[in-house]
Amino acid sequence: MTDNSEETEDYTQKTKRLLRNYPAFQAKKYAGDFEATDILLDLERAVEKAKLTGRQAEALRYIYEEDMTQVAAGERMGVSQQTVIETYERAVDKIAEVYEQWGHKDAKDELEAE
Repeated sequence: MTDNSEETEDYTQKTKRLLRNYPAFQAKKYAGDFEATDILLDLERAVEKAKLTGRQAEALRYIYEEDMTQVAAGERMGVSQQTVIETYERAVDKIAEVYEQWGHKDAKDELEAE
């Protein structure tokens, strides 16, 4: 029997990797890569289902879509870097829970972009 906390941790790490590779998936999508498009659509749905707070969505947008540092995101949000980190971590956990509910056992190992 698997330990659920270890399994959740696995989803969390894979979700972080997916988010880190977001710009690469965007580039692949615009180059016509249908698999990247599917991954991005799944991510969009997972974010919706995760019911992130406005702050959590804002932190993710600044860090991954606008490629800001945590410090710059904090400045834009009017909070400390530590608050950005905590907000980001809660958002990632919520998204990872959605992937876990969906049963993405490997969260599609294609999450590793070149």
